[in-house]
Amino acid sequence: MNRTFRLAVYACTLFSGMSALVFQVVWQRYLSFLIGNEGRSVSLVVGVFLFGLATGYHWWGRATEKTHGRGQLFRLYGAVELLIGLFALAFPLFFSVVQRLGYALPDYFVLDLALTILLLFVPTFLMGATIPLLTKALPETSEEVNSTHARIYGLNTLGACAGTWLAGLVLVPQLGLENSLRVGGMINLCVGLVFLFSRVAGGAVAMTRPPVIANRFGVRAIYLMAFAAGAASITLEVLFIRVFSLVVGSAYTVFPIVLGTFVLGLALGSLSLRRTHASAYRILAECARAVVLLVLIYFSLSYWPNWLLFLRMKLGIESGRYFWFLTSQIAFLSFFLLPVLYSLGRLLPLCYSLIDKDARNYGRVCGRLYFVNTAGTALGSCLLGYLALYVVSLDTVYKSAVVLLAAPALLLWYRQASADGKARQLRLLPVCAVLLAAFCLVPSWNRDSYYIGFFRTALESKLGAFKIFGRPSVVRSLDVEFYRDGPDATVSVTRYFQRPTSSGARISRSLVVNGKSDGNTHGDFSTMALVATLPYLGARGGADLNAAVVGLGTGITAGVLGHLKDVAKVTVVEISPTVIAAGEFLEEYNFQVRANPKISIVQADAFKYFTRVHDIYDLIVAEPSNPWMVGVENLYTPEFYRLMQRSLGPDGVYVQWFHLYEMRMDVMAGVFQNLTAAFPYANAFIVGSSDLAIVATVRAPPILNPQLRLREPFLQMVHQRAGLDDGHELFLLHLFDQRFMRWLVAQHPQPVHDLAHPWIAARANIARFYNLSIGPEELLPVEAGRGFFAAAGKGAAVEKVLAKHPRLMPQCLDPLLAYSPLCRRFNGLLETLGRLKGPALDGGWHQLLAYGELRHSGLFDADPDFLRGLRKLLLRVDPKTSPEMRKEAAILLLREYRSDGLAAEARAAEAQFKKAAIL
Repeated sequence: MNRTFRLAVYACTLFSGMSALVFQVVWQRYLSFLIGNEGRSVSLVVGVFLFGLATGYHWWGRATEKTHGRGQLFRLYGAVELLIGLFALAFPLFFSVVQRLGYALPDYFVLDLALTILLLFVPTFLMGATIPLLTKALPETSEEVNSTHARIYGLNTLGACAGTWLAGLVLVPQLGLENSLRVGGMINLCVGLVFLFSRVAGGAVAMTRPPVIANRFGVRAIYLMAFAAGAASITLEVLFIRVFSLVVGSAYTVFPIVLGTFVLGLALGSLSLRRTHASAYRILAECARAVVLLVLIYFSLSYWPNWLLFLRMKLGIESGRYFWFLTSQIAFLSFFLLPVLYSLGRLLPLCYSLIDKDARNYGRVCGRLYFVNTAGTALGSCLLGYLALYVVSLDTVYKSAVVLLAAPALLLWYRQASADGKARQLRLLPVCAVLLAAFCLVPSWNRDSYYIGFFRTALESKLGAFKIFGRPSVVRSLDVEFYRDGPDATVSVTRYFQRPTSSGARISRSLVVNGKSDGNTHGDFSTMALVATLPYLGARGGADLNAAVVGLGTGITAGVLGHLKDVAKVTVVEISPTVIAAGEFLEEYNFQVRANPKISIVQADAFKYFTRVHDIYDLIVAEPSNPWMVGVENLYTPEFYRLMQRSLGPDGVYVQWFHLYEMRMDVMAGVFQNLTAAFPYANAFIVGSSDLAIVATVRAPPILNPQLRLREPFLQMVHQRAGLDDGHELFLLHLFDQRFMRWLVAQHPQPVHDLAHPWIAARANIARFYNLSIGPEELLPVEAGRGFFAAAGKGAAVEKVLAKHPRLMPQCLDPLLAYSPLCRRFNGLLETLGRLKGPALDGGWHQLLAYGELRHSGLFDADPDFLRGLRKLLLRVDPKTSPEMRKEAAILLLREYRSDGLAAEARAAEAQFKKAAIL
């Protein structure tokens, strides 16, 4: 075999590993559509992926005993790669068939496991051919068997690292799922053709026994070590995905960053091995180093949120820094994990070197060893990485992984030391066992910094590098009432309270999911209450309304709906059992959701639930979290909106909570594009400090018809807590309708964001990094035209509210009331009206600006008499007004005439201004 072809084989080995991990990342996204639960989909995809590899390793390893010709082995491997490539290209069609089957089945873990095996077993089984076949075919001499195997394993794993980062951070956000599969499939097809048309001939290796590394471990003990190493490494991988989500936020980037770092470390460890490195005590030294480093990392985890926050603040949020922000996360993880993973990456090649084998069976031994190791990873992924978190916390899983790694190493150490008669080492064994047991009894790392999501704060200047966020604070105190590491998410309920004042003390609770607040009972009350009452006030029909809520959250929305008179039934669909368990600590605020007989809580994925259950609803309220959070972007797709449309009655109302913070205009345009395609009519209301409620229908109802339902005592109480006194104030919260949404889509054309081509999460994560938000200027742009923001009855409602509250609303002065979205809007209205009705300075320029703002926002009806009075003012010569200001005011006046549709008045005024030499 010439050197050029050998290098080509190594390159193909690297590219084969790259495509395999591209597939894993893409398949995990596909499986999240089918399974719903993000944690479950990650564990099942990783577990089944590894199970298929393990089976393939074993089967293809045995097949090498029957195939001795090197050319035959290469051509067989080429055919395998071609089959993998063809399967990847056909996967979307295959998935659509299995998806329909999955949505028809009950939501059980065992069934999800079976569907995952159906989808992924065949290609992963074929992928298991790489290492056994190439380990058998590539060595030139028996002395090269062990080192060549380590090189193949290392290069294949190094390619896997590149594939993980390429797919997760570039291909999927830029090209979508189907095109990413095509890229990976084409790589496999090219690799397959290289091997299929190779002209290599001759036997696989000279018929001599490969060198044997002396040891007293026994084959079974070595296999046990390989199994335990696989289980420990995959458990740590899944665990650090969860931990890093709490440290930097549960974004789509976490999975590829952590996975890529893990496979990079394993690859570097394997590639570093040389023939002289293999020995009985080398494997013990690598295990010992990994265990010691893992213990040290455990004690450092308390400070990770603060260190990453410090790194982010020092990096800054200037333009172009996002790439370096992601790079810094990889560098941070690599600093801590690569030394551990380097040792773990050496374990499997060392195990292979220590097993006795001959020239006939070394391929089969390779396959069997990798089968045992990968079986450990598959079981570790499902059992410790997912199912164990139903009953234990992340720190217990971490300790279990350390014990899994250390226990077999102690057994090997005992056997070798006993055989060598090393009494000193034997005396050290009980000491190491006691230290390991003591580590298991150590309390969990301090997780105060994990409760509040440091990745969304700017507290770096107040904290030292080794200072952990404690409970006392300058203004408020934090009390953690509930904290649980569930299989899907880490959820806490925190209680905040301010120091008592003369008006009393304010206490609130926040539901925090993976470090991000998903609702505060005080600051977010108006949002969570109004997304329930707005559709209720606009719903047609009488009693017996059937309502559904997507996402339990704090339970306030469901609790409000469950107490409204005309609502007969409320179904809450919540994907996370941990969030449901946290509801016990929020019942004081959510109107006793769990005790209300009208409310039923279903633990299920919304996609799967509404596909299976064909009930028709009058109201559906969706409360998704920010779209940068992993899995949430699925709830902004056309597929989801069509599902919601199908689940509503002809006059049904769909409401979506939409965030204006950590948001960009292109993301908003992408959401509006999908929403208006399914719901032709929509109205947006400001319901929080940075929150919209989008009320959407298939038919066009009035904006609100609240006359009867507003009289309900419970609804009045809820509105008063939200800072609203009567129905007229609701009109002040209205911002725009579907006309503006379509105009915005036309101004910011975007590709359709759907399940197969997701891009919203990537751009929303950039908005989060730069701390972007959409303010009034973007929501009410002047160039959009004031007709987009006008609504029938808005002006009259404003006059009635102003007559009732000629000055500041009293609820805006009460700190014990929940945040009122009306206060900021009403205060702005008062300020603008003050300028409108103030003295006519600078030829009325200030009044015209105020008039334009009020008319543009739809809060003020057209007033030709007011404009006529300003026109007369401009035509009089005022020595206090400069000619330049008179000209600017005249231009503004003409613009207002034209914007109000008063073309004749505009022409007459323009002629008068020209005659008076103003223009």
